[in-house]
Amino acid sequence: MNILDLGSAPGGWSQVCAEINKNGKNLSIDILNMETIDNIFFYKKDFNDSDFLDFINDFFKQNKVDIVLSDMAVNTTGNKDLDAIKTNAIALDVVNLSKLILKKKSTLLVKIFSGKDENILIKNAKELFKDIERIKPDSSRKESREMYLLCRDLKII
Repeated sequence: MNILDLGSAPGGWSQVCAEINKNGKNLSIDILNMETIDNIFFYKKDFNDSDFLDFINDFFKQNKVDIVLSDMAVNTTGNKDLDAIKTNAIALDVVNLSKLILKKKSTLLVKIFSGKDENILIKNAKELFKDIERIKPDSSRKESREMYLLCRDLKII
């Protein structure tokens, strides 16, 4: 199985990937440094780099990815509406990337912030995936807008 972990530092999701995907390829990417984890290939790279898609395709040798995890978000400013708009723009970029790199019937888990533009993001995800679910982790504060969008079963595009 091929797993891509975006915004991987400090490495929590990567540790899970290393455990569940011992015989596959696990690629973790972040603009921040991350401690070494066995069975994880970590690259310090910016998601917005012009060569990002080529980098992913080269790493997985043109094979498609089974799971994309994205914990990317902007550094929050205290302006909850602005933070939501900017983080959801990143999430939309990840959704759009997923249609280029994921296998049919694969999975995307992407961090979002609830806000005015959340429905635009979900609408775009529904065009690509058969099953969409919003998840609020137990570890997230009740007042936090942070949640995840679990997108299952990528449609044929």
